[in-house]
Amino acid sequence: MLLELYRGQRPSAEAAAKGAAKGLLLGIAAGVGEGLLTAGLTKVVYGHGNLGESVKAGVILGGSSGALAGGIRGANEGESVWERVTVFQLRQQLCRCPDPDARKEPLIAKSP
Repeated sequence: MLLELYRGQRPSAEAAAKGAAKGLLLGIAAGVGEGLLTAGLTKVVYGHGNLGESVKAGVILGGSSGALAGGIRGANEGESVWERVTVFQLRQQLCRCPDPDARKEPLIAKSP
């Protein structure tokens, strides 16, 4: 029988790249929303607004800042590390001995 043991988080380039990709996508989505809002408010307040330029600026700023923040977060958090072990190996690790089934002498000696 195999078990999977959690061995913590380890930083890696792959974790940083995944974080940057997630941050990029979230930043682009936020940038599109911000660009649409800016264009709409500019049109209401000033009577004119350039939707394309506002969205383009939002995508560039949101995407770049999201990718940077996501990459830093991914590098700091790292990725989960798991190890597959058998029940016997787990018992060896817990007792810190080569044979957990070995008969041990009793802690209290018997009196004659």
